[in-house]
Amino acid sequence: MKWYKQRDEDKIKTDIAKNDFESMIYKLKDFLNEEENHQYVEEAGRLIYIETLSEMEDWLYDEGSDMNYTVYNNKAKNLTDDYNRYNHLKTEHSYRSEILDKTEKAMQAYEAKIEDLKVNKTWITEAEFKDVTDKITDLREWLTNKTEEQDKLTLSEAPALKAEEVVKKMKVLKKLYTKVASKKRPKVKKEKKVVEEEKEDFADGENSEEDVNKTTNSNNTSEEQPIGDKSKGEEKEKEDL
Repeated sequence: MKWYKQRDEDKIKTDIAKNDFESMIYKLKDFLNEEENHQYVEEAGRLIYIETLSEMEDWLYDEGSDMNYTVYNNKAKNLTDDYNRYNHLKTEHSYRSEILDKTEKAMQAYEAKIEDLKVNKTWITEAEFKDVTDKITDLREWLTNKTEEQDKLTLSEAPALKAEEVVKKMKVLKKLYTKVASKKRPKVKKEKKVVEEEKEDFADGENSEEDVNKTTNSNNTSEEQPIGDKSKGEEKEKEDL
């Protein structure tokens, strides 16, 4: 039972692998025959490869019809690698001018934003602004050098200027700009103000209103008392008389 199960599983794998291999033969042959793709493959190598693919197709329906799935997988992988390489050259070429244009516009936008920040966020230092502008300058120089290298190559050669490298460098620039632009205004340290309550001090000879009233009342009492005593004394003298 295990043997039959393994046989059936291998049969399924073989059918899938054989179909994938056949599909890659047709896919790669179509790519190489498309006139717009000729520039991405050397002419001599392109013609030889098309002939090789035709031989693979014949082999697949003849002596290679009963091979193990591992054989088909290996052959399909080789074709897939070649197709991806050629297609990558085409993709890089089609996006190269577009990404260079977008990158230059993005750098100009960052430069304009830096000028605005110098006016609106004066707490950002000149050194921090310079970090961003220096990064832009370095990126421009790198792009110029890579473009010169790329211009010396044919479209069938590995590109000197790759879109993914440009994107990676732009991400670094964006991260640096964001860090500088998002710098918060430093908090101003508030000085502790000691508020002294001014109290009226009457110890220097001036009495409070309450003290003055008490003093006045006391004086009035002391002045009235002798008058009362004097009146009684006069009455006593009259009686004596």
